[in-house]
Amino acid sequence: MAVRSVQLGEIAEILVGYPTKRHYPAAAQRSEKVLSVRALKDTGIDRQLMAEVVEARTPGNKYRVRPGDVLVPARSTAFKPCIVPNDLDGTVFNATLICIRCLPKLKPSLLLAYLLSEQGLEAVRAITHSGTAQMNVTASSLAQLVVPFSPSEHQERLADLLEWSETAYIAALEAARCRRELARHIVVQRMLTQNPENNSD
Repeated sequence: MAVRSVQLGEIAEILVGYPTKRHYPAAAQRSEKVLSVRALKDTGIDRQLMAEVVEARTPGNKYRVRPGDVLVPARSTAFKPCIVPNDLDGTVFNATLICIRCLPKLKPSLLLAYLLSEQGLEAVRAITHSGTAQMNVTASSLAQLVVPFSPSEHQERLADLLEWSETAYIAALEAARCRRELARHIVVQRMLTQNPENNSD
């Protein structure tokens, strides 16, 4: 299996975010939900934390995400990359984020898995332009990030494994939630049906 190391810029397009502003003359105002670093969470994108931004003009397509794009913080103390889901297709992303648009030869889920790994995080730290706890990533430095790259057949198998594990993880969380709710229901029912005469207090 010929796994090799390549620079990310060779297998993906790196896009910078839109420089959003919040204050324009009332006559020119229009509002739009915008993806920012604040909306990136460990579990993905929190739609409740997307910014409502007032703009004087409509941002072009180069500032709009597509499903499968990988978003990474441009500046953050917590590096939380995520994949854009289908329902956010066409949403504007602002300058607090950098968008990685994988070419067909690279599976976005594999890139995300690498960026979330200890090895990937160390590689990202090596290209940042900050000596502090905050990571400052630029599009040009991200294009030079060295990532593992394998043939498409190998990527397909690895992507299937990731999809299976994600499905199993979500199912396990749901099962745990159901067990907790059932336990609470049983306890409450017993509290309500307990015979006061048998209570020694």
